[in-house]
Amino acid sequence: EQDRQVIELEIRNTNLDGLAVRDLRLPMDTLVLQIWREGETLISQGYTRLKYKDRVTLLGSQESLIEVTRMFD
Repeated sequence: EQDRQVIELEIRNTNLDGLAVRDLRLPMDTLVLQIWREGETLISQGYTRLKYKDRVTLLGSQESLIEVTRMFD
């Protein structure tokens, strides 16, 4: 869709450390494309657990990505 964007965010919220992607409660139109961790690319699955300082590539609407940015900071 035309209104979708791709961004990369770093997880700075320590409350998300160890949380599974499926438990993030992301907006419905947001998709985690990949996770960069210690020089490696992970293709995210629902059971993939996030770590503090992971870099996450997301796809979603501008409004949803703003919401996720607040969640990750």
